[in-house]
Amino acid sequence: MSLQDRGEAPQDESSLATRPYHFSTRDLAPQHQFDAWRSFMASSIELSQPEGQDVGFAADLYAWDLGSLAFTEMAMPGNGATRSFRHRKAPPTDHWCLVLPFSEAEHAVAINRPGNRLASRRLSFRSIARPYAASGTDSHVISLFIPRDHFGEIANLLDATPHAIPDQGLGSILADFMQSVERQLPHISADNLPRLVDAILAMIRGCLVPTPDNLEMADIPLSAMLLERARQTIRRNVHAPDLSPDQLCRQLGVSRSRLYRLFENLGGVSSYIRRQRLLAAHAVLSDVSQTRQIRQIAESVGFTDASAFTRAFNTEFGCSPGDVRAAALAGHRLSPFASPRATNTEADFNRLLVRLHA
Repeated sequence: MSLQDRGEAPQDESSLATRPYHFSTRDLAPQHQFDAWRSFMASSIELSQPEGQDVGFAADLYAWDLGSLAFTEMAMPGNGATRSFRHRKAPPTDHWCLVLPFSEAEHAVAINRPGNRLASRRLSFRSIARPYAASGTDSHVISLFIPRDHFGEIANLLDATPHAIPDQGLGSILADFMQSVERQLPHISADNLPRLVDAILAMIRGCLVPTPDNLEMADIPLSAMLLERARQTIRRNVHAPDLSPDQLCRQLGVSRSRLYRLFENLGGVSSYIRRQRLLAAHAVLSDVSQTRQIRQIAESVGFTDASAFTRAFNTEFGCSPGDVRAAALAGHRLSPFASPRATNTEADFNRLLVRLHA
């Protein structure tokens, strides 16, 4: 969904509260576009352009009223339209803002291919009431505005948070969460807004002020985001022979016990890694254009022992690698999600439910 489509999808009455406000300069003459944008943004920031830059400034802003929070998306010209901004000296509010900018290419990846991790994100957190100045050419910016009253007891700790939040550990999880909110907001009903706000506030507490109490409050949304990051990391590195729980712990910045708890309902982290390797091998064997030997395919997904690969494949899918390749060559692709040979109805049903997570 493009930014311009955000407010146009039909919605029923239960979702009216999540229909965004929309402001655009696109219908104005190019020479008036930046002035209109600057005037609209004047309540929070002062904008300026380099002298002689009169290329126009076609831009859109969508703002969601979440009741006690505001979430915004902005689309701007990007490269070739430099802008400078600073916080107003006497702003009408003292909200905090959590800001995540993208180039146009980065935003397309973030929205359309959320499993593909961006090389580096520039999440920042700051108070509108405090001095701040910067410039940029980002074409997309998502922002979350948080009233200070939400965090009165830890306001001093949040004020001390560095503006730039590293894209690693809890900071990376918070950036993932911001992108997830952006993707899902157009589909969230008014009835679910209070739960969304609670989850957002818990994530901010847990990621920016990670005290034991705050981490406990954020445990459910934090664990969900962490599990999704772990799954994406496994899928991206499924061909790496050294992919292991220890490596995941280092990449995610979590302990082994936390990682094991995350995957407890998926049969364990080692089993999940093995299953993703086997699924990758199954996909290659089902592709008639792939002519590599089965041993080579096994090695490409991290199995150094061909016989161990065949046994694991047979246990997982109820057929051999050769069966899958032969079926594909005969024009009949065997599904990796078909039930293996039945042994116990209850066990098979539980296995089916676990498979639905993969």
